[in-house]
Amino acid sequence: MNTIFEHIGSFKTQKNYGQLFSKAKKNNGSSLFFQPKLTINQPNDIYEQEAEEKADSENIPQNPCEKVTGPLTCFENSTLNGSSTYKVVVSCLNEGSKICFDNFYGIRQKVYGSVTNDTITIDLCKVSNFTIEGSGVITKEKYKDRGAIFTKHKVELKYTVNDGADIDTCTAKLLNPKPLILFSK
Repeated sequence: MNTIFEHIGSFKTQKNYGQLFSKAKKNNGSSLFFQPKLTINQPNDIYEQEAEEKADSENIPQNPCEKVTGPLTCFENSTLNGSSTYKVVVSCLNEGSKICFDNFYGIRQKVYGSVTNDTITIDLCKVSNFTIEGSGVITKEKYKDRGAIFTKHKVELKYTVNDGADIDTCTAKLLNPKPLILFSK
């Protein structure tokens, strides 16, 4: 039977912890080891929160524009053209924080900008007959599905497009269709 001494105040008390541990023999039969009984903590306790924070910190791309690279679905609202949905391909350029939007505004042209932390700036650029500029933010959505925690980066932009005759004020949400798995049970 296993015993352990506890200090309570200035007294030592002996408690029996035999039921807390299980004895087992190794293959050669000479050694014993103790295996504690496993317990399951409550959902969203401090240990789960700490694990999620650790997973988040380890999955943050070193280059801030990598959060939003790849083919994205753009949901655009335009004061002149109404709502539309189209694909945009976002890529990082060699300069690190520089970013390129291919098919921006659905015009099959490239627009350039930069990313600093979670802020995007669309550089003032002339593309075809359009002058485009704006800014936005990168946010993160988490959700659980079948025991795994997923995160998606979402880009929210506000920009203007001037064709020389009219100024179109737009908002857009760019979503990555492929989520990143942070943790799997």
